[in-house]
Amino acid sequence: MSGILGASLWGFVFAPGSPDKFFADAKRLVADPVEHFVISAGFVVSSLVSVILLIAVFSHEHVRSLLLGALLHSSGTLNEARIIVSSGAEGYFAPGYVKQFRDIIVPILCVAAILCDGTYRRRGLLFAALLVALAATLVSGQRLVIIQYILCLGAAFVIDRLSLRPKFASITAIVLLMLILFGTLG
Repeated sequence: MSGILGASLWGFVFAPGSPDKFFADAKRLVADPVEHFVISAGFVVSSLVSVILLIAVFSHEHVRSLLLGALLHSSGTLNEARIIVSSGAEGYFAPGYVKQFRDIIVPILCVAAILCDGTYRRRGLLFAALLVALAATLVSGQRLVIIQYILCLGAAFVIDRLSLRPKFASITAIVLLMLILFGTLG
């Protein structure tokens, strides 16, 4: 998150010429076939890791009952389930490994796909990977990850909107995605 925002800010402030040159340069970002494959494969692998986490968590009877209790009865068991999933107190869910895919790789790939929109067309794969990663984030109960998604996607959408090229998504789709992210944060 800091790398994406820092690089964007650095490029905007210190680009030779006017600040408009930064956004003009952004329109030249394209994904060649190898990068297209890497972005798509990254989405697939990250989604599989998140799905495996979801299966492991929901196949564990105690954690499943805590999560369903928190969802259905608004009880305070979500925090207990989050601690179990993160600490390995009742089964090992590989939280450190999953975190790398869910919290780091997915936002980076989303930004790469958004900024290379002129050549990256698998929007469905991006949104599916984002929703699966978001589901895995909700199971773990970590809200800071959702803030990271909001900041990374927000920065990418601003750069996408202000660059002189075809837009990744409509304003309606962007607002809907941000509302979903803010809603899950609540």
